[in-house]
Amino acid sequence: MGEIIDIPKVPTGSPEEVIESLAPDYLDFLDTETPVTSDDSLLGAQARRVAQELHTAVYLKMGYITEADLNENRVFIDKYADRSTYVVSGGKARLSACRYINANEDGAITSLPTIENFAVDLSILENVAQVDSLSDISYKEVVEVSGLVSVSLGREEGGNRGEYDATQLMYAAILRESLERGHKIWILNTKPHLLRAFTALVGGEQVHIIGAPQQYMHITTVPAAMSPTRVIEAAMCDQSPYGPIKRTHLIRAMQGADSTNMAQEMQLLLKQHGVVFR
Repeated sequence: MGEIIDIPKVPTGSPEEVIESLAPDYLDFLDTETPVTSDDSLLGAQARRVAQELHTAVYLKMGYITEADLNENRVFIDKYADRSTYVVSGGKARLSACRYINANEDGAITSLPTIENFAVDLSILENVAQVDSLSDISYKEVVEVSGLVSVSLGREEGGNRGEYDATQLMYAAILRESLERGHKIWILNTKPHLLRAFTALVGGEQVHIIGAPQQYMHITTVPAAMSPTRVIEAAMCDQSPYGPIKRTHLIRAMQGADSTNMAQEMQLLLKQHGVVFR
């Protein structure tokens, strides 16, 4: 599903039951310093299962899917699951999951769900990716970030803004993966109020609306795009009061990153903020 969702509190019902049923699987992701992806050699299979079951529970509760959309194991698996990388992150009070969908070689950017289902302005996409034509974007250089769910574990929330935040660190982890893999562009598809919140987080100049809102999976969503590289550059250079907050999660996530596909300017910028590459 091409949508970012945040559920501040778990509604009574299926999400709570899923959290309980996932034990002890989800316990491996709690109070850790690093989000885990489904590519991880040790916890990857668990990360995929936790993310997919959380997606299923929340989507059912919010009415984005119905029982008819579930497979024989009562899990929602769409046609993009096989080329999705799932990310799971646990804090002291929350369990969060997200995924990014990789484009396939045949369709490249047009194989992503938002581009398949929305009328988008191609010139904006070209501008965000800084290319003359979409054909210049390799299928390896574009992903769609989707399906963020963040649920309460029933623990008391800490009041300190500097405490570990599962959702923000998870996004930082996906930004790290994008730097390592050489992604030029992210596609997003979310509800208008969540897009506004995300824009406030990364900066208004970083999020580009690429088409008109329309109904998608029973709700109205807005398609957008951004450059992960420019988001990181902006956060590292942000002198506003929000700058340190943005950098805290990014710097933590970038430690030990593979710099092979990073531009020299990006490597230098991150090193100036204390990032040590592998």
